[in-house]
This record gives sequence, structure tokens and C-alpha cells, in this order.
Amino acid sequence: GTARLAAARPRPGARALCELSQCVCRSARARGHRLPSRGGGVPPADPNDASLWSLTKPQTISSPHPYGDKFDQTFTVTVPGATRLSLHFAKFETEANYDTIRFFNKLGEPIGTMSGAATDSYSPIADGDTIVMKMKSDESVNGYGFDVDRAVYEVGTNP
Repeated sequence: GTARLAAARPRPGARALCELSQCVCRSARARGHRLPSRGGGVPPADPNDASLWSLTKPQTISSPHPYGDKFDQTFTVTVPGATRLSLHFAKFETEANYDTIRFFNKLGEPIGTMSGAATDSYSPIADGDTIVMKMKSDESVNGYGFDVDRAVYEVGTNP
């Protein structure tokens, strides 16, 4: 189909560009954008975006507020039957680059690290039904810590 979008005017004679990666701008006024007919120009949902997953399980996991110097604690979450798992942080504030949470899958393989401000965000995705968080802080400057309010997961999918 065809959609009309307003865009910045290009220099006279220049081909217009817009934010849509697949549009073809054909007029000097950057009007007449054509979107691909397949899918109406909307990209498919990202299967690695945990915020789009519909299966949730309430989880209440929190660090101390604020966490202390040289804090070192491991937290484990298991959702039986899950094939992919991520945690939602209702609040996440640590000293950036110094106080970290490292994430591991059930086999102990590292899957990512978070540090700094990341409120209303999701952890890295673990394949399987278990995710392990290891929080460590240095000897100074402490933050709020974190609050997990739910696990999001998929079942029966292969990464």
C-alpha cells in the first residue's frame, strides 16, 4: 500500500531520505513515500525482545536498599517448563561500571552484565528455565540496588 508521511524538505533536485529504511522518496518535497506491500511496512516483532513475551510469573527479588560496600550475593530464579527466561527490573540503580550484576544460564555460562541505571528494563535472556544473577559491589559509592517484580518466559521455542 501507499502511505503519506511528512518529512523534512530536501535540497531542490536531491533525492529525499526519511526514517523509514525501505521507503522510496520520489518527490522534491519528500512526499509520496511508498512502503513495501508485505506487512504494511511494519517490521516483525523481535523474538529477543522480552518485553513482548506474554507469559509472566510474579517474582519478588530485591537487593538491600541501598546495598553495602563489597556486597556479593547470588540470586537464582527458576520457572519450570520455560525454554527462555528473562527478569523484569521495576527498579535498577548501581554505581555504573563498578557495581555489577552478571547473569548466567543454568549451565553457568555467562549471558550478560548490567550496571548503572536501568529501571523498567529486562535482564539478558537465558536459554532454559533458570537464570542466575551475581551481584558484586566495590568498596565505595553504593546505589539503590534492584527490585525484580516478575519473570517473563517462553515455552516450547528454540533460540
